[in-house]
Amino acid sequence: MDTSAEPEQTRQGAIACGPPVRRLVREVIADRLPPDRRPPQAAMLFDTEVDPFWDERTFLGDFYNEILHQDTFRPGTADGLLLLAHLAADDRVPARQRFEAVHLLFRAATVAERRLAETWPTAPKDADPDSEALARAAVRAHTPGLLTRWPAECPAVRLALAGLAVVLPTDRTLPALAPRLQGFAAPFFSADCGPPARRPSASPGPARTPGGSGARSGDTLPSRL
Repeated sequence: MDTSAEPEQTRQGAIACGPPVRRLVREVIADRLPPDRRPPQAAMLFDTEVDPFWDERTFLGDFYNEILHQDTFRPGTADGLLLLAHLAADDRVPARQRFEAVHLLFRAATVAERRLAETWPTAPKDADPDSEALARAAVRAHTPGLLTRWPAECPAVRLALAGLAVVLPTDRTLPALAPRLQGFAAPFFSADCGPPARRPSASPGPARTPGGSGARSGDTLPSRL
């Protein structure tokens, strides 16, 4: 029996399936979406033809571009956002990719504002307002479910979720955001909502004001700016 062919067969099988991240994404989408609910952008996950040069980043770049390519919105763009929402909500997906999925949802929801900023004060000429509105509505529908993951998420994903909650507020999610953000910032700020106090450094002398005497250590800042 020729066993020398087994490693080669294994290698060819791995190439046929693509990099591990493709297999993971395909598994998540297969488990969470039946075939009749998968948008067209999911086809590259299940195609038998696989780019042999894919690695983790190049595959993800192609996959993300299949959904949202350089902020080009078409009528089917909103459907593809469903894939990002499922990836962002599955714990099998590493935190880095969950963050990227939420970030892309944020970009989809804010494309109109970002395009306008690029051409301000002139309106964008190549925009598709109807497709952009459909995408924003799709992200809005996914946001409340994603926000329920806040307690279990890492700080980076929480930051991305906070962005979604701000641009797509609801009567329920927006009031709940403020205390969560306070808890998010607590490790970096002191109890009086200011940055941690810094030790004073030695200086050659008191600062002088235009009117006369310099400030002393007992002086206080004005209560109002």
